[in-house]
Amino acid sequence: LFRSLTKPWDDDILRYNVSEAFAHYELKHENERLTQELRSANAKLEYKVEQKSQDAEFNMAALQITQDVLEYLPVAVVGVAKDGVLVLANQLAQEYLSGTPILGQQADAVLPTEVVTVYQKVVDGDETWTRQQATLQSQIKVNVQCVALGNTTKPRGWVIVMNSMEDD
Repeated sequence: LFRSLTKPWDDDILRYNVSEAFAHYELKHENERLTQELRSANAKLEYKVEQKSQDAEFNMAALQITQDVLEYLPVAVVGVAKDGVLVLANQLAQEYLSGTPILGQQADAVLPTEVVTVYQKVVDGDETWTRQQATLQSQIKVNVQCVALGNTTKPRGWVIVMNSMEDD
């Protein structure tokens, strides 16, 4: 029941009320259609969120495994950000370089001169990667390798790998 009219009715009021009833009916059905579309869109969005969550969980597990592998590699690995700050040093790198925490410090200030020389060649763009021998403060002789991470024209950072020459 939309509205009630009393007799005798005015034809203009009757036409207006019938027109309003049709408009109300169309609006109700449009609302139902839009509600169904919204439910469908929400279901699709929930599915996508679930997929993204599963992807994120997988990537997090993969990252944790990668970090564990990196930590226990039989080579020293140091990561340097674009601004020259050390952002990664695995267990062996800590032992080779000082045994004290070096993360957050400038690479040039913490790394031995021979290592900085190798690193600086790559940073300056003289070479895409380089390798050189060095003797660290701990008197360990190492092969030092450095490579830019990412695009060679705009590196995201650098990785320095040092492996003991006794292992060769």
